[in-house]
Amino acid sequence: MSIQEQIGQNYASTSGKFDVEKKYNILPGPSCEVNQLYFARINLCNITWGDIVLALKNCKKTGTWHDWDDWHNHWYERGQTFEKQGDKAVSDGYTVTARECLLRAAACYHFAEFMYFTNPSVKNATRRRVTSTFDKAIPHMDHAIEKVTIRSGALDLPGYILSPDRSKRLPCVVLNNGMESAKEAELYAFAQAFMKRGLAVVLFDGPGQGEFLGREGMVANWEHIIGDVLTFAEQRPEVDPKWIGMFGVSFGGYLCLRGAAFHQSRVKAAINLSGCYDIDNFADLRGMVLDDFRYVFQKSTEEEMTRFAVDKLNLRDTPSLRRPVLTIHSRTDSLFPYETALRVHEWASGEKDFIAYDHEWHVCTNHMSEFVPLFSDWMRSKLEQQAGVNM
Repeated sequence: MSIQEQIGQNYASTSGKFDVEKKYNILPGPSCEVNQLYFARINLCNITWGDIVLALKNCKKTGTWHDWDDWHNHWYERGQTFEKQGDKAVSDGYTVTARECLLRAAACYHFAEFMYFTNPSVKNATRRRVTSTFDKAIPHMDHAIEKVTIRSGALDLPGYILSPDRSKRLPCVVLNNGMESAKEAELYAFAQAFMKRGLAVVLFDGPGQGEFLGREGMVANWEHIIGDVLTFAEQRPEVDPKWIGMFGVSFGGYLCLRGAAFHQSRVKAAINLSGCYDIDNFADLRGMVLDDFRYVFQKSTEEEMTRFAVDKLNLRDTPSLRRPVLTIHSRTDSLFPYETALRVHEWASGEKDFIAYDHEWHVCTNHMSEFVPLFSDWMRSKLEQQAGVNM
């Protein structure tokens, strides 16, 4: 039985919950109901409240831990509706409608599969639909975007390079995915915020992410992946290699910090959105989050994943980051506790800024309309300062 099948079989009979680390003396976070966890995140990807209502009409799901099959099917059907509308708009020559509908379809497919582990073969098929639908939207985009391949060891990493103005060599931000976010959904939304401020963007899937889910396990030495991505970016005509920053969300925040620390001569600033210094609390994780880590890292048992997480997934032996770093975190984050974000702040030895929110869930999604503009402006400013010129 494959690791994916084991996880699916296990998750079908698992009902878990997060435990807040008592030793940290942190107040419990908000309710774990699915609307508080995901609706703000879904809205980030241009899925409206009305879309959410229609997608979940008659859905049996009432909480975070159950009925992911039903959730998947409802969102998949909503994705099909948008994809058909987008395809018709293409044939009718309505470019704007085609783009909007196909991007919404890709996001709906993503949210159908992003935390769905009961049936790995269905999950993987839906994940492929995310990319194929997004790619259909590319010819109709209102900005420059190119589908690219980045060579990294024996792997060809799938990705995109985006630019608000291809006639210039621009500062660039390399975006790191988390455990279950998609370069075609959440990261594309963040990319648009950076582009509005005159920055080019590189999106990619490393092993264990996006298009590699279920095929290649994520690696602990992420700095090797980042080194190859940076080499790719530096050679692109859209990018000025003197001005490259990095961004990461959730576990991607940790990957961002690790990559930036090992490539400080090439990375001028870093944004850590709810990432961690370590996952020493890993043994306290339950349910779908544990399954997510096992699925991504291709570990056979909970015990193996726990040992790997505590021993290998930390910044303890990583050079201190001397470049400017911005950390955004919730004081009541029970996935990556607030203390691990404070350890990031202590570990960094350069200019560092910290935004903390009270009584928020992981990634502070209810405050995205506040901090996405803030961190986008912060990145532009820090790249300008590090380059020593006006952009």
